[in-house]
Amino acid sequence: MLADPPIQKWSALMGAPQGVLFNRQLTSWRESARIQLGLPDKPLVVVGHQPEFFHPGILAKFIAGSTLSTEVSGALVHLVVDHYIGTSGVVEVPDETGTYLSTKEMVVANVDTNIAMKDQQRTEKQGNSLFCLALQNAEGENLAMQFANATSALMAQYATVGYCIAGTDLLKTDFGKGILRDMQQRPEACIAAYNNAIDMFPDCGIAYLAKGELPIWQGKQNSRVSVVSGNSVNCGDLRPRALLLTLLARVVLGDIFVHGTGGFAYDRIMEAWASKWLGITPCPMVMQTANVCLPLQVETVDEARHAYFSSPEHFLHAIEQAPYGSPERRLQFLAMHAWFRQHGAKPDIALLQRANKVASRRSWAFPLYSPEQLSQLTKTITGYAVPKFS
Repeated sequence: MLADPPIQKWSALMGAPQGVLFNRQLTSWRESARIQLGLPDKPLVVVGHQPEFFHPGILAKFIAGSTLSTEVSGALVHLVVDHYIGTSGVVEVPDETGTYLSTKEMVVANVDTNIAMKDQQRTEKQGNSLFCLALQNAEGENLAMQFANATSALMAQYATVGYCIAGTDLLKTDFGKGILRDMQQRPEACIAAYNNAIDMFPDCGIAYLAKGELPIWQGKQNSRVSVVSGNSVNCGDLRPRALLLTLLARVVLGDIFVHGTGGFAYDRIMEAWASKWLGITPCPMVMQTANVCLPLQVETVDEARHAYFSSPEHFLHAIEQAPYGSPERRLQFLAMHAWFRQHGAKPDIALLQRANKVASRRSWAFPLYSPEQLSQLTKTITGYAVPKFS
C-alpha cells in the first residue's frame, strides 16, 4: 500500500487552479466548464483511467478518492479516457485446470482493437460472467462509457462515483476550445514548453513532440496532429493526449487529482509545461496505489523438487546398507525409481516458474478478487471496513 502524501493530509491540499488565462481567472473558466459538463459547484475529486476492468491498484485510487470526497462533502469524478484503443473486451483470468497454474482469456465484449472505444457502438451480451452482466446493465452512449459505467457499478460497494466524464468532452468546453486556439496560434511556444518540460523529468517515459506536432490526437485511430489547420478550433475530430488531458482535468474539473505511480510521475511534466507555456498552476495532485494478489496456491521450485526427490526413507536406507555394485543395491535403486514413476512426473521447472509468476501477479481485474480481499483493501486505505459483502 502506498500513498503520497498520506491520505489524512489530502483534504488540506485541495484547492482551485491558480492563474489568469486568456484574460480570465481560472476559477471562472472552471465554473463555466463545470456547468457545461453538468457538474455541481462543490469540491470535486478526480480519478482517471481507460475504460477497462482494471486491477486493485487502480481501484485503490477510487477508494481513496471516494473517501476524500465524502470527507469534504464533495463528489468523485471518474474521468474516462474514452478515446482509448485497446483490448478491453478480453479479460485474462487464472487457469487452474492443468498440472501447472497458467492463464486463459475470457471474452466479455466485442471490441475493435483498431479504433477508439468512443467510436464504437455499445456491446451486446457475450456471456453470463460478472463482467458481461455489468456491461449489459451499464448506461453509456458508446462502448467507452458503457465500460466506464460498468466498472463504476462493480466498485460501488467500495467507492462511490458521482459522475462519469469523457475525456474528449473537456476539449468541447469553452476552456478546451481556448487551449486549442492557443495551440493553433502559437504552436512553437506550446511545443517548446512541452519538450523543455520533458527535459526536466527525462525518466518519466513521455515522448518528445516532433517539429510542428501538437499534443492531441485526431480521428478514430488517434492519428498524430501537426498543426490544426483553418480558423476554427472545431476543425476535425480532436482528442487530448495524456498531458493535455490531465491539464484540462486539473483546471476545469477537480480540486484534486488522484494518480497512480505512473501518472504521479509524468504529471510533473504537465505542471512544468503548463507553467512555462500558459503561466498557470493546475489543482493539486496526490498518489495512491496498492498491490493485491489472488490467493492462488502454487508450489515453489524448491518445494516441488523436494517433494519429488524425497522418496521413502527405507529405499535410501536399503541402498546405503547394500554392498556397492551388488544385485540387492540395484534392486533397491530400481524400486526407488519405480516409486518415483508411480508418484508423478518430474516437475517441469520452466512451467513451475511461470506458474509462480502467475500466482504473484497484481494485475488481475478487480472483480476477480473476493469481497473479503477488497473489503480489506478498503479498510487498509480508509481505516474502515466495508459494512457488508454483496
